[in-house]
Amino acid sequence: MVATMKKIAHLFGCWGLIYGLSFGIAHSARAAEHAFIFWYPGGGGNTAQAQPLLDQFAAYLGSKTSNVTWHAKYFGNVESGLQFARAGRPSFGIVSYLMYAQYGQALGMQRILTAVPLAHGKAEESWHFVEGQCDETPAPLIIYMSEPLTLAMIHQDFPNQKLERAGQPAKLQTTGNLLGMLKQIAAGSCHAAIVSEREWHGVSRTSWARDLHSTVSNTTHPAALVVRFTGATSESATKTEETLRGMSGNVQGKAILTELQLKGFE
Repeated sequence: MVATMKKIAHLFGCWGLIYGLSFGIAHSARAAEHAFIFWYPGGGGNTAQAQPLLDQFAAYLGSKTSNVTWHAKYFGNVESGLQFARAGRPSFGIVSYLMYAQYGQALGMQRILTAVPLAHGKAEESWHFVEGQCDETPAPLIIYMSEPLTLAMIHQDFPNQKLERAGQPAKLQTTGNLLGMLKQIAAGSCHAAIVSEREWHGVSRTSWARDLHSTVSNTTHPAALVVRFTGATSESATKTEETLRGMSGNVQGKAILTELQLKGFE
């Protein structure tokens, strides 16, 4: 179970942030209910494996917000998270930057905080375009990534990077085994990968990283965002923000953050 939790926590750590589910507010005479969605495609594990840690997170929020019951769930792929966000009407969530950029407007997300990864301790992070030492140029170039970027995003962040080979545009491939793909690139595979700063933080310390070449993006992005959905009231958003900001200064809250591989929220 410990290994599983560390894998799930990879979402916010080496690459892996976990992601916060907000089930929509269901008002009752006694208590309101908030759903909190952790949505981070490319993270390890599944919803069931992540649940024990998320239950702790939800219980902590409940202990700090009177007359509110919290539920939290994690989704490690685009489709399941999108389905839940559309049907479940979450109130709040921690979502990856890419999910916010691609679906934030359509799903009514409003950014309230930035989640700060424990790995590098910064609110904003760069991406790395990683290649190996290879004289061949098989076409098309395959670019591996843990999250589903688009060619337009890559062109924007790496404007000087050549993404075509023999007139063919690069092929983007999302993988749950980015570490394995990077090892292949280091061993001579003539392809490339997009790696977040959290992921690169761990990879760069390996013995085989010397065989990799990294180009840093010309822009930075938040690793993950705390968002408020349309159903959440301003009052509940203010209280939730205060509670999350205070986690790093609370013994129990800090322990949960550490398991989530988070330093805190800004």
